[in-house]
Amino acid sequence: NKYREDVQLMKAMGLKYYRFSLSWSRILPNGIEADGVNQDGVDYYNNVINELIANDITPMVTLYHWDLPQALQEQYGGWVNETMVQIFHDYVSFVFRVFGDRVKLWLTFNDSKIVCNNGYLTGQHAPGIQDPSLLSAYLCGHTILKAHAKAWHTYNNTFRATQGGKVGITTSLTWAEPQDPDLPADVAATDNYMQISNSQFAHPIYVDGDYPPAFKGLVQKLKQDLPDQDIPEFSEEEKASVRGSSDFFGLNHYTSRIVGHRDSPGLTGPLDSVTETTSPEWPRAATDWLYAVPWGMRRVLKYIKEKFGDPEVYITENGWSDGDVQPPILEDTGRICYYMTYINEVLKAIEYDKVKVRAYIAWSLMDNMEWEAGYTQRFGMHYVHFTDPNRFRKDKSSSVFYSDIIANNGF
Repeated sequence: NKYREDVQLMKAMGLKYYRFSLSWSRILPNGIEADGVNQDGVDYYNNVINELIANDITPMVTLYHWDLPQALQEQYGGWVNETMVQIFHDYVSFVFRVFGDRVKLWLTFNDSKIVCNNGYLTGQHAPGIQDPSLLSAYLCGHTILKAHAKAWHTYNNTFRATQGGKVGITTSLTWAEPQDPDLPADVAATDNYMQISNSQFAHPIYVDGDYPPAFKGLVQKLKQDLPDQDIPEFSEEEKASVRGSSDFFGLNHYTSRIVGHRDSPGLTGPLDSVTETTSPEWPRAATDWLYAVPWGMRRVLKYIKEKFGDPEVYITENGWSDGDVQPPILEDTGRICYYMTYINEVLKAIEYDKVKVRAYIAWSLMDNMEWEAGYTQRFGMHYVHFTDPNRFRKDKSSSVFYSDIIANNGF
């Protein structure tokens, strides 16, 4: 393992934070402490945390980043089962006990929207469930919100006084502009998009403990379409538990969309009444959904301030992909331009809009596996030779650029 070498890459760049994710099954192979702890996994994470701290780098640790232990999927059906609330609580309690004396920034879930929509609606991610009724995706999100809230309260009531950390959740927000800002139908469609795509998880946590109006409309439609199904809603007690269950707003932001009203709604998912397009002048990355729209960053940060109670914001992902080509792209000017323009918009949000941005974490330090895209898309500021047994790292131009930003605290 190359964690010591990688920490030295971070130190050379001047990084102040490093965000990484725990693999639940690497710690508890069957997902439950009573079934056995993998001490080698615990030791590995202890070593990584200690190495970061020894080099004056603050670890930010994600508790769940899309990899559920297989035993829990087979026994309980994964996140559609409310039993997962207590199981997740037991897992995070173990993690808080073992690592919480040194880790002071926690994220319960990374981008739950993707977990549920890609895992339980389209099936393109694990566990590969295709359920166009939306029921499985809805149950997944409902369970995750309750699991997050229970984890936050456990930290707040049991660990915070002695460990002094913060616990949040990270949510992916895509900015949306109406196709025709003078057309009420497009403005309404854009608001619908922002509520459903961006606020399913944020609104309950940061506003009132329940879903935003447009999303509640989806739930009522689900009840009408599936009258024989038991479709849960939040009780008043659950709303009180979910509301306020985060110490900061974790933001993943990459891109923006132009949204319009669809006259003949399709049947493709929760946003079947809107159209999503891009502008021809927006540069596109190797990833087919990723377009560079820097002004969307400032607008989404201002949206968070205005809609979600002016929380502290930790930008937990923001980045640009190149293709896996030969010769490799080491002079990655596209990534440099992306970081330069997006970070500048963050600065505007801080200075002009008074958004409380506390940290910016780029995605990513080095190339890695990008889920179903495998190793075909490279987001890293360091090139990784995946076919080399030693996984040799090579710095790209963006790593030097990013280091200069840190050293100068600006451009």
